Amino acid sequence: MRFARTLKWKIGLVVVLLALGIFSVASFAATTGSGSLTVTVGGTSGNLGAVTAVSTSGSIGYVTSGTESGSTVSTATSITLTAAVSTLRVGDTIQWGSSSTTQRGYITAIAGAVLTVADTDGTGNDAPADAATVYKVLKNGSAPTWTPVLNSPSPITAGDIFLVDVADYTGNVLITLYLTNPDQLAIDYSYLNQSVNVYALCRASGGCAKGSAPFAGSGTADQGTWVQATNAAGTDAGTTGIAATAQYLTLTSGYVNLILKGGYEYAVTVDSGSGYTIASATTCTSGNGCLSPAYLLDLNPA
Repeated sequence: MRFARTLKWKIGLVVVLLALGIFSVASFAATTGSGSLTVTVGGTSGNLGAVTAVSTSGSIGYVTSGTESGSTVSTATSITLTAAVSTLRVGDTIQWGSSSTTQRGYITAIAGAVLTVADTDGTGNDAPADAATVYKVLKNGSAPTWTPVLNSPSPITAGDIFLVDVADYTGNVLITLYLTNPDQLAIDYSYLNQSVNVYALCRASGGCAKGSAPFAGSGTADQGTWVQATNAAGTDAGTTGIAATAQYLTLTSGYVNLILKGGYEYAVTVDSGSGYTIASATTCTSGNGCLSPAYLLDLNPA
């Protein structure tokens, strides 16, 4: 009788723990193998500036048109695009060419669809061919990635999620990064922890002084480079900026708030993290598991 009462109490405790989500039970047909992962973007919103979602490939491209003004990029080569684009600004670095012969230059002037581009290293590069595609250079060049393997932890490789351009807004901005499908992810992962960071783009022709908002650290950043960002007030500028206080997207804390200084462009990134895979469902539909995270970024006045 005592054993029956004890067993009944233990079963009741398990039911309560399961109901509270304190632990979960899963069974597998296989104990090894990998699943399919695709980093996706659930959407963007913003009323202060441009928010650009970074694709899995990390490419944001623009097609050239017409005859370029020179065969090499030196101090002032013109590149003509098929149309003017609002997501390119003076100080942006662009690249072109095949993966084995990537060329880079930074934009010194924009007149409609015509970009004036200077060589980034002073050695001269081949200009893009007609009808070629030039790409905006991102912080990491790709979205964050990892390889889910059943019953195993997986380290996360750093990647870009969003570009936030608030160069024309002078106030402080609040960005909120959401993980929009934690319920689906929780079926496939026991944990998925993503360390979120932000970098500011230096667009000034003479470089950007570090140590004051929005650039953390010391010394001078070169034009066209991404620098660890600070909070809006710059109180962390002399240290490691926003990275001094870890910001994590997790399955139980699915959003991160950050206040940034207006007037700049930022890259919102996942710098590191890990996940532990317990299932490999990939349907990513309501009520089902998903290996792929989906993100949303909201932009508002601070």
